[in-house]
Amino acid sequence: MNKDIYINNRNKLMQTIEDDSIVILFAGKAPKKTGDELYEFTPNRNFYYLTGIQEQEHLVVLSKSKETVSQKLFLKDLDLDVEMWNGKTLRDNEGKEVSGIEEVVYMKEFKSYIH
Repeated sequence: MNKDIYINNRNKLMQTIEDDSIVILFAGKAPKKTGDELYEFTPNRNFYYLTGIQEQEHLVVLSKSKETVSQKLFLKDLDLDVEMWNGKTLRDNEGKEVSGIEEVVYMKEFKSYIH
């Protein structure tokens, strides 16, 4: 889909929330089926509606303060050993392209950002 749809969806949401508010949405994670098998992953609908990303373990933080809107996408940290078995995961440039969010970082920065 066109990233302008997701940009528009986020803009509509940010117009409806009050100043000094924050929205944190997780993509989710596929539940385990057996010890080494997962059920098929379906992203959290709200997360997908605002980002267009269909991969698990990412999150988006949207905040509004004094009419200033901030949008930040956190991608799961890269693990090349896991990628070898499960396939390539989303990179920061791909996250920007899909979602239209300019500020894309990895999950290791989330705790310091949220504090």
